Amino acid sequence: MGQALRRHTHGRLEVNGIVRSTVFPNAVRDVRMKKGFDTLRAFGPKVDDVNYTRLAKIERGEIFPTAPEMRSISRALGVQVSTLLIDPSTPGFNREAWAREHIEAKLENRGGGLDAMKLGAAMRVKRLELGRSTTDMKEFGLPAATVSRIENAERPIERWDAGIQRGIAKVLGVRGNASVTNRVDEMFDEGSLDQMLHDLFSPEAIDERNKKRLRSLLAELDTKKAQQMLHDLDSVAVMSGKATDDGRFSISASERRVHLPEGVGPDSVAIEIVEPVLGPGLPRGTVVVVDPSQKVGDGDVAAVLSKGGNSVRMLSVSEVEGQLVGYSMASEEQIDLSDLPRGSRVARMVAAVA
Repeated sequence: MGQALRRHTHGRLEVNGIVRSTVFPNAVRDVRMKKGFDTLRAFGPKVDDVNYTRLAKIERGEIFPTAPEMRSISRALGVQVSTLLIDPSTPGFNREAWAREHIEAKLENRGGGLDAMKLGAAMRVKRLELGRSTTDMKEFGLPAATVSRIENAERPIERWDAGIQRGIAKVLGVRGNASVTNRVDEMFDEGSLDQMLHDLFSPEAIDERNKKRLRSLLAELDTKKAQQMLHDLDSVAVMSGKATDDGRFSISASERRVHLPEGVGPDSVAIEIVEPVLGPGLPRGTVVVVDPSQKVGDGDVAAVLSKGGNSVRMLSVSEVEGQLVGYSMASEEQIDLSDLPRGSRVARMVAAVA
C-alpha cells in the first residue's frame, strides 16, 4: 500500500526543483549584458529602490518583482519595461531550459527533490495543526523566511544547518534527522501528506499560483505587451490538421487561440474537430478543450493523444464489464483505454466551442 501510494503521489508532482523555483522567467540578464553590464554588481547601483539581493533573485526568476521595481530596472537599462518581459505561455517555452541558459550559478541544488517536498508538506501540515503562521515559529528557532524555504522544498533535511534541523525535529515532535525522515515517511505512507503535496507541488497548483502573481504584475504594468500576455495566459493555441483513414486527426498548432475554462490543468489541449467522428453532437469546426489531468468515466467524451501529441483520436467512452472503452463513427474498432500505445494520454473533454 505504501509503495503504491508513493508511486501514485510521485506521479502527480513537479519533482524538478529547477522548474518549481523558476517562477518569473525574464530578459533582464540578456538586456543587461547587451547594455555592457557584464556583472550584476556593476549594474546594481544603477537601479533605484531595488537592493542587490532582490535584484539578483528577480534576474534569476526566483521571485516576482513589483511593477515599480520593473520600471526602475527598465529605466536603469534605458529600455521599455515590455523589453524585459517573457511570455511563459508561448508554445514550446521551457522553464528548465530558460534557467539553465540564463543563470550563471550551478543549478544542481536549486530546489530539492521528492524528499524535500515531503518534508515541506509535513512542516506545513504540522504548522497548521499548531495554528501558527510562518512568523510565529521563533520558539522552534525557525525564522519566517526559513519556514517558507523549508515548506517550498528548497532542500532536504540533511542540507539545513544544525540549528534548523533541531527546529524541524521539534516541530515534528521527534529528535534527530533519522527520526525526522522516518516521521515524514510515516505521514507520507499513511496518506496524511497527499492533499498538501498536491496543493504545494502539483503542476496544476504551481501553474495557477504563478499565473495569479503574473496576472497581478501585468495588470499593474498595463503596457500593450502586458495586456497581450494577460490574454495569452488564459488561452491556448488550437491544434488543427486533417483526418486520416482510421479516425485519427493529425494535428499541429494553428494561429487561432481559445480561452481555457477555469480549473483546467496546465496540460489542457484545444483541438479542432476536422471530421464529425462523434456525429452531430460535435460537428466539423467545433473546438474542444481536453484535460489529461481529469479522470475519464462512463459517458464522457475523451481524446487519446499520441506520444509527442501530433495525432489525436476522439472517442465516446463507455464502461463495459468494468473496463473503459472508446468508440467513434470513423471506425468499427473498439478502443480499450487501459491498453493504449506506450506514451499515449487520455484526456477528458471539458468544453466545446462552436
